[in-house]
Amino acid sequence: MNEAKHATGKVTAAAASVPLPLQGELTEGGRLVIPVGATHRGQQMMRYTLLGCEFLTENLGQFSFVPLIAEQPKGVGKGFRQGGGSLS
Repeated sequence: MNEAKHATGKVTAAAASVPLPLQGELTEGGRLVIPVGATHRGQQMMRYTLLGCEFLTENLGQFSFVPLIAEQPKGVGKGFRQGGGSLS
């Protein structure tokens, strides 16, 4: 698992829920923006901000994204880039 911590992250593929490894990669005050929800009905763009040991959750509206890939091909890197995400 990647031990690096990040202040921001954005995922550009839909996930049914926020993957726990992504939550664990945020620094205090860090933000994660990710589309969450069933791929066939559209998703809610969510922003999560880590405050202490809790996440402030904000719904930014409805969007449609491709699904987040659960299994990674051999040789794909770890961290926010996994499954179509990117660092900002």
